[in-house]
Amino acid sequence: MIPDLVTHLNAMFASRANPRMARSVNASAIGHPCERCLVFDQCRVAKADPGLQTIFALGNMMETQAMIDLQEALKGTDMQVVSQQAPIPPNPYGIGGIIDLFIESRTPEGKRIRIPGEFKSCSPFTFPQLNTVMDMREHRTPWVRRWPAQLTVYMVMTNSPEGFFLLRNKLTGHYKQIPVPLDYEYAESLLAKAERVSKAVKAYQAAQSDEERVAALPPRIPFDPPVCEGCPHYSVCIPDPNSLPEADNRLWDVHLDALCREVKRLEPMVKEHAEAMEKIKAHCQTVAASAAIGQPITIITEGYFITAKPYETTSYKVPDDIKLPYKTKGRAVRVQIKPIGENDPEA
Repeated sequence: MIPDLVTHLNAMFASRANPRMARSVNASAIGHPCERCLVFDQCRVAKADPGLQTIFALGNMMETQAMIDLQEALKGTDMQVVSQQAPIPPNPYGIGGIIDLFIESRTPEGKRIRIPGEFKSCSPFTFPQLNTVMDMREHRTPWVRRWPAQLTVYMVMTNSPEGFFLLRNKLTGHYKQIPVPLDYEYAESLLAKAERVSKAVKAYQAAQSDEERVAALPPRIPFDPPVCEGCPHYSVCIPDPNSLPEADNRLWDVHLDALCREVKRLEPMVKEHAEAMEKIKAHCQTVAASAAIGQPITIITEGYFITAKPYETTSYKVPDDIKLPYKTKGRAVRVQIKPIGENDPEA
């Protein structure tokens, strides 16, 4: 009998998902668009997502191999890898972080310089999309948009006028290097952000009542599904209905929440599960009736985010040989249900 190895592996990774609370504004998080989230990171214990542990493990493994490859590739050159996993110096902004590596090289004048670098492994879909630092800052995924902020902080804290990203395709193993000159205006905005967060953290921790704690928090950002849906602090940071577009202003849809929980319960039963999903689609069809074709709306319940995207359908009610003059157009809705707290960032 073959032992069940996967169960043991899953249990091991799940055991690594320990609740955590940040002790500083982490450089890897300073690019997060929500300052409220950064304050919560230091003021409340957040439950870690067990599903991310395998992604982190894969990323760490690829980073270790990348350092081995890089050291071997630089043999016989005037460059070398130095100071791997170096903590950034203490600073008045309350920012902490670990710099992946420095490359030491020589200028044309013969001066030795150290350039900070950050390694990132990428999916085969993201890898070809990233060729400049602006590709990262303007990327559609919020976690990629955080990468330039992280390296910018490293450059500021080490007085480095330039840095670089070393990217690796998770599928092919190919490498890509992206140079990053220090953007002083961007850097100043990040340091100012860190100061605001640190000030809010102190006020929150010193508060004596719930009212004072709420007053200490930065304002909520407008509800942004890619950012908010997987936030570990969602349960204490319910979006303000006034911050949502009118079409999305449907918080705490009790009926839809009950339907979603019923769908979850009926997952093992194919026929019953399909029937329950049809009820959800019918409900969302009504809710999304006023939305434009192709315009998704987000419905928020106590336990789920439901995305409903209307699309156009064409049906024929006559025999095939004469159906074309009689085609009719209708509307349908694609529905995606996601439990609150799920996230899928890239390592």
